[in-house]
Amino acid sequence: MATPLVLELMGAPGSGKTTVARRLEDEPGLVVVKDHEIGDLPVLLRGLLTALPVLGADPGLGISRVRWAAWAGRVAAAPDVVGRRLHRGARLVVLDQGPAYTLGRMASARRSPAVTTWWEERLRSCADLLGGVVLLDADAATLRDRVRARPKHHAARDLAAEAALTMLQEEREGCREMAEQLERRGVPVVRMDTTSINVDGQLRALRDILFGQPSADA
Repeated sequence: MATPLVLELMGAPGSGKTTVARRLEDEPGLVVVKDHEIGDLPVLLRGLLTALPVLGADPGLGISRVRWAAWAGRVAAAPDVVGRRLHRGARLVVLDQGPAYTLGRMASARRSPAVTTWWEERLRSCADLLGGVVLLDADAATLRDRVRARPKHHAARDLAAEAALTMLQEEREGCREMAEQLERRGVPVVRMDTTSINVDGQLRALRDILFGQPSADA
């Protein structure tokens, strides 16, 4: 993969996105974006305004309208959020739960022409923005165990074992589908099985992708 300017980490809950992102935060010239800053508020509001045609859509079972609106604003604002980081001097931007991941969560609501049109426009925007995607994956049972072991809450923790497996398998399939959609539009995708590659191994591979060679401490 050529060195990307903007890379998104994708994967179902428990796949290891945030663990890897945190380990990358100390790399010189690299900025990790997960939670937005106060300074991002104007571009997030502009993104929300551009998403007005889809805000009235039924987001589907289990998704509140507040969350749906937040997702829509985040996806639409992603190019401007990244642009702010690059303007401040970042050489590389890594997105954890970025626009492609979020757009995948919104895919099930494509039940009207307005939502379908907006969704496909945002997909093209993601393909233009991203220099690469790293898809982190693990089997559903491993994801369930990781989600239940970590302090951060996820809906799968409240479900019976088989129901949690079903939910997480659906999340895996959604992430894979988004990665394939982007790949068909020319975005390079690197797939990592985090049950067989530990965090240090994942970091070595990511540093090779980002910087052309592993860092000295890898």
